[in-house]
Amino acid sequence: MIYKANIRKISSQLILIEDKIFYIDDENNFCVDGEIFLKGNYSISYSIKNKIALLDENNFKTILINAINNKIENLDYVLILLNDTNGIFLSNENNKWNIIRVIKKNSEIINNKFDLNLINNVLDNNTFLSTKENNLSCHQLENAEELWKLDVSKLGEYLHLKGTEHEELRVGIVHELYTYNAILVALLRNDTIIGVDSAKGDVLWQKPLFLFISRPVQLNDKLYHIITGVDVKNMLQVYDLATGKLEREVEITHPVLKENTFFTKRFINDTYIALTATKTGEILVINHKTAIVEDYAKLPNLKEKIPIDNIPQVHQNKVYQLDGEGTLYIFEKEEIISQ
Repeated sequence: MIYKANIRKISSQLILIEDKIFYIDDENNFCVDGEIFLKGNYSISYSIKNKIALLDENNFKTILINAINNKIENLDYVLILLNDTNGIFLSNENNKWNIIRVIKKNSEIINNKFDLNLINNVLDNNTFLSTKENNLSCHQLENAEELWKLDVSKLGEYLHLKGTEHEELRVGIVHELYTYNAILVALLRNDTIIGVDSAKGDVLWQKPLFLFISRPVQLNDKLYHIITGVDVKNMLQVYDLATGKLEREVEITHPVLKENTFFTKRFINDTYIALTATKTGEILVINHKTAIVEDYAKLPNLKEKIPIDNIPQVHQNKVYQLDGEGTLYIFEKEEIISQ
């Protein structure tokens, strides 16, 4: 059976935790499993583990929700970042925005001059990362003091394109950051991944990564990359984040990978990687331990391309996929046709 739920204006704001579906409906209400949980003007600003942070757009406050027991905590701040023990928020006092750090119930002003748009993610309990143009920098969480800065513009592939009509492709720009404990890996726009010493900002290693338009996905200390496309061998690659070493490479054979170029970003859990062809709506669920496509499904009557941020979700015996029009499809495992 295919279950269709009309869920408008949620884009990538669909969160699945313990088989519960959290989303914002077309009237900006926060909903759980098809029912309005909080009525108002909300957006989902962050989620980590079993916590969901909502932004109250009318009052510029944050509501933290425990996704397991639905317990609500109201905070007079606007969330920027969150990890297990720390949050970086905005506080509006006398029409002046301050960045504050929240540790449990306590709060401290960090800095009221730091450019908020540059904050990327919390590296650990003491530092956060920032990206601006071609620079990657690390800052103290307690006061935003810069610890190190790395210029990535001259790193990576395509440096030979200097002076040509394609010169802009050669410039290193941070596309994605992956962190695991003290390990920091940056994915650059010019088909390169680099390993960075998170304490000093030194480049430990760099290597080419055939990306085309895809993004690798992280699971613990490994980076999983699927090469798709017509004129290339479709491969599953597994990289070690600490060393950049290619630990495993195995071919995946499936017509959907060969016939399609554009896919969503990848879902990953301990067993599966899932991705969806944005043009055809075909979903592949791949066992990343065996590199075998175990399940296949296709969205019926697809009218618009699926945005790349509408990542398929795999949970127990169901596969969830949001299309480009705000409709969520839930495929029951037993009805997915293996190919």
